[in-house]
Amino acid sequence: MVKRERRTFSKEFKEQIVQLHLSGKPRNEIIKEYELTPSAFDKWVSQHKTTGSFEEKDNRTPEQEELIRLRKENQRLAMENDILKQAALIMRRKLAVICNNSHKYAVSAMCAVLQLPRSTYYYEAKIRDDQDKEGAI
Repeated sequence: MVKRERRTFSKEFKEQIVQLHLSGKPRNEIIKEYELTPSAFDKWVSQHKTTGSFEEKDNRTPEQEELIRLRKENQRLAMENDILKQAALIMRRKLAVICNNSHKYAVSAMCAVLQLPRSTYYYEAKIRDDQDKEGAI
């Protein structure tokens, strides 16, 4: 089997091929004469009939459009999830550094150095305190 190199065709060429077919020239003759694949020829004829455009985006079904949209949204959500997981790890490390050194340095100074809002540190400290109290009960 001889492998053909992938060719690209202009919109004008595709239009000419479709017009030849519409004028009555047999499908097989066109395919043979222009060395086209039957699937490409059939696709062009179908696209011309349905939308008149040879652009893929113009020929998508609503289901294909929704699938593309959902894939993009899924990719964005996966990215957000990954970023938030990493941010949580970083914040926990920063909180641990502050907790472990609060006897040596001022909490406000460590928060400034670690670029962590003091309110975040105190909020997390309160949650830990509440959890410790619940565990003691």
